[in-house]
Amino acid sequence: MENEHLGNDTMLSPREAGDYCGVNRTTVTSWIKKKGLKARRLPSGYFLIRKKDLDRFLSKYDNFRKDGQPELRSKILIVDDEDQMRVALIAALEDEYEVLSAPSGNHAIKVAREEKPDIVLLDIMMPQLDGYDVCRALKENRDTMDSRIIFISAKTAEDDTVKGLDLGADDYIRKPFGIKELISRIENVLKRA
Repeated sequence: MENEHLGNDTMLSPREAGDYCGVNRTTVTSWIKKKGLKARRLPSGYFLIRKKDLDRFLSKYDNFRKDGQPELRSKILIVDDEDQMRVALIAALEDEYEVLSAPSGNHAIKVAREEKPDIVLLDIMMPQLDGYDVCRALKENRDTMDSRIIFISAKTAEDDTVKGLDLGADDYIRKPFGIKELISRIENVLKRA
């Protein structure tokens, strides 16, 4: 990109932002209005985009379609109180997805409201707020109700699975599981979304 000399606080017009990332200004304006690119609207109606906000926006996308719209990487929130499980899942998924994590149910709800993940991989047995309570809270909240939920649990009884699905989960995976199985289930849930 020819504007690499720009500092992070540099303000760009939609045309300049388009030149910076190789698209036209109409596409950049569409990103602002429809895709959540942060921008400041001037009283005249024009937009200014901070370079660091543009870079952050672009980092969420793998590439661009022919029409200039970005291909969004699906966002996955991993919720598990076991550090080793979270770290292993992050390592397995971060090349294909935008991965977030939370060590507790309360933290998961906060992250989900802020980040609006496509999928929540949710452990059931956690202290304070268990996975069932988190699922219920996410499905009852207008901002998070569209997030798909896949329970990942060591609880193997049929009643546990049915309870999770009745709360609105899209799938239920029993521990231990293989990464190929997990990715296949994630992709199947995303296709149904």
